[in-house]
Amino acid sequence: MFIFPKIANSNKVEVPNVVDQTEEKAIKELESKGLEVSEDTKEEYSEKVEEGHVIKINPKAGRTVVKG
Repeated sequence: MFIFPKIANSNKVEVPNVVDQTEEKAIKELESKGLEVSEDTKEEYSEKVEEGHVIKINPKAGRTVVKG
């Protein structure tokens, strides 16, 4: 899952940790923070994370980005 912050907007937000959430819940949380989620996601296998849940995000959780 990739997040695309908009450069034109000066409001900053910290990327929330949505790892291990369902894709739908993760997208809702990211969008509620003012972040735009890429439609270009990929599926990967993980022994630690349930199928249909987010394994990783970019940028990483905790990073401050410009909303968008």
